Order: sequence, then structure tokens, then C-alpha cells
Amino acid sequence: MPENAKGSSKPLTPLKTYLRMEDDQSFLGAPPLIPSDDPAAYNGLLGAVTEAMKPADFFEVMWTRDITDLQWEITRFRRIKANFIKAHLQDDFGDDDEAKEMSAVINHIPTIESLDHMIATYEGRRNAACREAERHRANLGNRLQRAAEQVEDVEFSEVDETSEQKRVA
Repeated sequence: MPENAKGSSKPLTPLKTYLRMEDDQSFLGAPPLIPSDDPAAYNGLLGAVTEAMKPADFFEVMWTRDITDLQWEITRFRRIKANFIKAHLQDDFGDDDEAKEMSAVINHIPTIESLDHMIATYEGRRNAACREAERHRANLGNRLQRAAEQVEDVEFSEVDETSEQKRVA
């Protein structure tokens, strides 16, 4: 059995094992869905993020899920904010929709600011997860390049054709 990089004869985990995890993410727990969420829409987002990231290892599978979940939360809080404003439109302004919207916003600034703060927090966390995944991928690329260079630097000895023929005979 070949030795792995640490000199152990324990077999290395094949990359395809990690790639299968993008299909089965049960080890990450259930998706963060609430009753008003559309599971098909969440799965569509997860599929799109997975397709864009093409996770290559365990960590990238986790970041793919984190990015998906954070984007889902961002979308949810934006929807909640819009629905909150719609729910507080006042009929005092007749057909003037802009005046209704302005009144709903002005009368509920603290709540809207809280929702905006939540959205910004989730956006920051999502962006940080994207940067970590990108940094990991760059480091992985550097490690692979160094490994390839080490293989290329191995000295090979030339085999004398006549001595090779004697050995075979």
C-alpha cells in the first residue's frame, strides 16, 4: 500500500468522496427554512451556488452551504422588510402610493433600520465566507503547484539500453 504524505500507510480519502458530499449535505444539518420559505427555491439556490463554486474538498462543501444559507437569509430579510412596509401602508393618502410608502417608512424607521442592519450583517458574513473559500482555493492551488514542482524536480537516472536488455534476458 502506498504511503501518504505523512508516511502512514493509511489509504488517502479519494476526492470523489468529497464531491459526493455536495449531493448529501445531511452532515451540515437541515436547511434553515421556516414555514413561509419555498424548499424548491432554496434547493435551486443551493444548486446554483454549488455549480458556481464547484467544491473540490470538504471545506469548500461547507463554505458552499454557508454561502447558500447566508444568501437565503439575506433574501428572506429583504422580503420581510418589503412585506413590513406593505403591511403598514396607510389609506390616509388615498391613491398617492408614494405618500403611503413614505408614511410607512417614516413611522417605522427603527424597525426598518433593524432589518437593514440584519441584512448588512448577513451580507458581511456571506462576503467573508466567499473570501475564505477563495483564499482556500488559492492556497490549494499553491500547494498543488508546489507538489507538481517537487515531482518535476525528482532526478531520474538514465537507463543504459544494453544493460536493460541484459537484465530482461
